[in-house]
Formats: sequence, structure tokens, C-alpha cells
Amino acid sequence: MKPSYFRSIAVLSAAFLASCSSVQKVTELDIPVLSSLVSMQLINPAEFTEPTEELLESEGLLQGYRRNPSDVVVELRRMLSKNPAAELQLALIEVCSITADRVERRDPRKAVAYHLTAAEAAFKVGFGKPSDSDKFVKAYNDCTEEVVRILFDPEGPWDEDTVFSGPIKSYHIRLRKRGAGSIDPSFYDDIYPANHLEFEDISFERHITDGVGATLVGHRIGTTDRREKNPFLEAVGMSLPVNATLDFSNGGTSVELA
Repeated sequence: MKPSYFRSIAVLSAAFLASCSSVQKVTELDIPVLSSLVSMQLINPAEFTEPTEELLESEGLLQGYRRNPSDVVVELRRMLSKNPAAELQLALIEVCSITADRVERRDPRKAVAYHLTAAEAAFKVGFGKPSDSDKFVKAYNDCTEEVVRILFDPEGPWDEDTVFSGPIKSYHIRLRKRGAGSIDPSFYDDIYPANHLEFEDISFERHITDGVGATLVGHRIGTTDRREKNPFLEAVGMSLPVNATLDFSNGGTSVELA
């Protein structure tokens, strides 16, 4: 089932989104300023939640996770094929997210693959069972945010299929740059998760609206060449709200990033 995409925007401040001229300092944090409990666990995992740890221990998978996380992911997927219980789905998402966080520094591509595995699991439940949707949509949003955060490079290559080998299967990420509301990411010099930005010397309130996708801020530097073409662009550049989604609806290995 294809989700009906809509923007989940953190309204940071009109001054920031229109122009950064009034902001004295903007800092990107490692830990989100605010988030749901699900988000905090997925974005900054330190250890398993109690339900997941108990499930892994009861199934004899906890020790195995320390030796080989990919084997545990495969086993959880096998268990889910027989019993698609929410607690198993959450355990799979949590195992993948924590593993991604732990391997990111030494192998970013592997981290992306684990986040994609978690995002697909959340996608299937979040857009298929309304009773379970809230926590899984949040998990999907957070995993999507992590994929974009790790992958973003203003130089691309955005026009090539990129393959990431995960514990269950390989994913082919394809970028959608055309169509209503689509943005070519190379337009921006940097993209930041909105809830990882901290502001000094400016008064604002954060307003969160639930929705589908990663809530981001894209920044375009005000270079001399750009300012010659756009006289309204200030030297500090401009920052705009961006929403990112990963579409797993074809059921195969191809994933569309928009």
C-alpha cells in the first residue's frame, strides 16, 4: 500500500526558514532536542528496550546478537513470517536500528542497509494496520531521517542506482527528482534533521505536526555566483523545510527516495 505523502514539518521560526541573517549561532546536535520515546530509542540507541531484550532472551537470541546481529535479524524475519506480532516487528526494527548506530562509523553503507531494513519493516506495518500505525510511522520517519543524514552529499551521485546489502536482502535506492513537490537534493549544500538543530540568540517555539517522512532543513549557501543570479539571496544563504520519504511499496528490492 502506497502511503499518502504529506509533510511533517517542525516550524522552527519564520526568520530561520526565510533567512538566517538574524540567527547568531545554529548548532547541529548529536541528540535530538525533542522526540517521542520511540524516536529517542531509534535515533540514539544505547541498549535494547526491556520488552525487546526479554523477547530476545526468551528466544535464545540475545547472546547470538552480540556475536552476529545479521543472524538475529534473519531469525526474527523468519519468526515474523509465521507470526506477524507487533512485538516481533518492533524487536526487528530495534535490532536493526541499534546495529546501524554501532556500525556507522566504520561502515556507513552497512548502517544504511540496516536502517533500510528497519524502515521497510515499519513501512509494512505503519501503512497497513491503523491500530498499530502510530509507533511504526514514527519508527519509519526516524529510519528515513537516518538514511538521508548518512547519505546526503551535494555532489551526488543522485542519478545512479545505489545498492546497499542488508542482512535480509539488498536494496536499490532510486532518487525521484521530478514530479509535484519533488526536490533535487543537489540544490542544497547541506541537509540537517530539524530536531537536531539548536538555536542561540533567537526566540522561537517548536511546533510538531505528525505526518509521514523525515523532517529536515535544507541549506543553500549564498555564493557570489548565486547572488548574481538571485539578488534576493543573502550572503548567509537560505534554509528551507524539506520532507523525505522512502517508498517500499513495490515489495521488491527497489526503494524510491523522494
